[in-house]
Amino acid sequence: MIDKKADARPSMYSVAAYAGVSIATVSKVMQGVTTVRKENVIAVQNAIEALGYRINPLGAELRRGQRKLVGVIVSDFENAESAGLLAAIERDVEDRGFTVLAASSRQSEAREIELVGRMQDWRVAGMIIESAANRKKAALLLKDGPPVVFIANSTVAGDFDVVLEDVATALASAARKNDGALQGVFITAKSRVPAVEKALKTAGVRLTGTDPAVVVLTERPKQADHVKASTRAEAGNLALRIEPDSIALSSAAVAQLFVRMDDPEGKRQSIQVPSKVSRF
Repeated sequence: MIDKKADARPSMYSVAAYAGVSIATVSKVMQGVTTVRKENVIAVQNAIEALGYRINPLGAELRRGQRKLVGVIVSDFENAESAGLLAAIERDVEDRGFTVLAASSRQSEAREIELVGRMQDWRVAGMIIESAANRKKAALLLKDGPPVVFIANSTVAGDFDVVLEDVATALASAARKNDGALQGVFITAKSRVPAVEKALKTAGVRLTGTDPAVVVLTERPKQADHVKASTRAEAGNLALRIEPDSIALSSAAVAQLFVRMDDPEGKRQSIQVPSKVSRF
């Protein structure tokens, strides 16, 4: 027969009884209060080690009226860009002593709204949301909610902190290496064509000729028919890939979220992060 009492998780009461001190003394030792007598500190530490006691983070956070959770919603776990962004955010958030609660909207605005509500119910300390630029309904739920930073959603700029991918700067950089002009632009991600076209205009990049000497990609071609063999051959070593810089986006979003958590009423920021340019 299993002794449930013996298998039960040790509590603060167990630690206090083992150490021969009060609950208040155990609590003070775990909070690092320096006025506790040295012999009591040693007794509590020995009891914690002997019993294998672990602090219940949920209970501790609820008693303090806060939770050290950052909610993160990305567009799709199966998307390489979103997965890379989430991994970078998780590292940055954990470096600050918080834990990530992550979910995927699966590119659905309705699900994004549902997830925002769930994370509010979990009382997260703040949220980072990677969402499409035309989504604004989820933002309405956050008017009186926790601090939030949106990634790649310019429609909420002004009301919320946003971090945006700066494609124009990347295109201008690529053009400068080719005398200020790109002889052609090939884009595989159709949903981003308008953004790239706008970025080309903003960057003042000239488009000349019909045979691309520079190929600008928003994602790596997965099949041969995405880029004609002749085009790839003509592009040669000048072919470029432009993609979001996950590490830079994460760093900017996490840093701004913690600024907002410290100063909820401060001026909202719109931060531009240059895209990453690489050869393929």
